[in-house]
Amino acid sequence: MSEEMTGEGVGPPSAATDPTAVVSLQAILEAFSAPISEEQAWAVCHQCAQAAHSAWSQDRHACWLVTDLAHVRICADGTVHPATWDARQTSAKGTAPHTEKTPGPEEEVYRKIAANEQKARREPSRLDMAHAATKHRRSAVLREMTDVDCRMTAGMTSID
Repeated sequence: MSEEMTGEGVGPPSAATDPTAVVSLQAILEAFSAPISEEQAWAVCHQCAQAAHSAWSQDRHACWLVTDLAHVRICADGTVHPATWDARQTSAKGTAPHTEKTPGPEEEVYRKIAANEQKARREPSRLDMAHAATKHRRSAVLREMTDVDCRMTAGMTSID
């Protein structure tokens, strides 16, 4: 058998012969010329989430935003390669680090939500104001009742 048929020889390893080989998600999709199933998509999402969480918990300053299918690297066993989020990898060119992400429309929405939450924390809600008013009325009624009791007691004392 020739070297080409056995997979041994000079040249880059292929995913079929090398378990450590890494292929981009874009290359996989282009090779099959077909969309992946919903189950496969969820599996890729799950693997990406696990790899991102792992990379983020190890060194969040070395993590980059994945903006393209070509940046997602899949190992032969189906897991996402940890270097997918590594800013130090040269093949990650073109991606921006998470700290330098250009704000888009979704960031504006998040900013508005955060501003509204802060405003809500500073200002009492209607329920809080109603509760305070009820508490104030109760205090006023109790004072009035106490005053009436005092007057009645004082009046009774003067009659004796």
